[in-house]
Amino acid sequence: MKSILENTIDRKTEDTNFVPKIQCKNMKSALISTFYPWWQVQTQVSPSPALKRGQAGIFYADIVDYSRLTERDEEGTHVRLVECMRILKTHISENSGGTAHFAGDAVLAKFGNASSAVQCAINAQLELRSWNAQLPPAQNIQFRIGVNFGNVILDQGDIYGHAVNVAVRLESLANPGGICVSDSVRLNLEPRLVARLVSIGKQQVKNISKPVHAFSIEMPPDSCSINHFQSTRQAPAWLSVLAT
Repeated sequence: MKSILENTIDRKTEDTNFVPKIQCKNMKSALISTFYPWWQVQTQVSPSPALKRGQAGIFYADIVDYSRLTERDEEGTHVRLVECMRILKTHISENSGGTAHFAGDAVLAKFGNASSAVQCAINAQLELRSWNAQLPPAQNIQFRIGVNFGNVILDQGDIYGHAVNVAVRLESLANPGGICVSDSVRLNLEPRLVARLVSIGKQQVKNISKPVHAFSIEMPPDSCSINHFQSTRQAPAWLSVLAT
């Protein structure tokens, strides 16, 4: 003798106007799912598509003391922020990079190699320094930049993964107006770009289990302009290789 539940299911499956809301193997299993907890129903699940991955130079920049600047001058800070973001976007594009996303006062970008990411970071910081020199010190907007190189997940123009998280943590180790890079970046720099990398040792950073060997890029003196850096065939005097 059939139970009340079984009789109900049989009547519903005979009703051609009934359309189950859950995608199951058949109509009866869909109906059963309305009476039983989900873990007791075997539904047909489509396999997840394979994720696209690739090597990338990862650039992450964030504004120093953005909350304090906004509290002091909300509208003025926003106007200056827009200009700073324009400068960053210009250098990202000029170095064949792509902006992954903006997150308020931060920007994440990806490059085909480590050298392009570092070149972008240096030139952007030089132009931002020149731009800030025209403003009162209280209105200066400075960025910290972290650069990493590694394997990432590529999804709809954005990048994800452990290598991205490391780049974010490297940014927090940089000085205002400075750049901090990983050992992976140091090992993958092309001969065309020689930068003075000063080891700051293995750093334990938030939510990363293993210490990260980090390097600070020694920025040029104030007398060295961005145009000088871009146009000089040989590395200026302030550029050399030091990785200890």
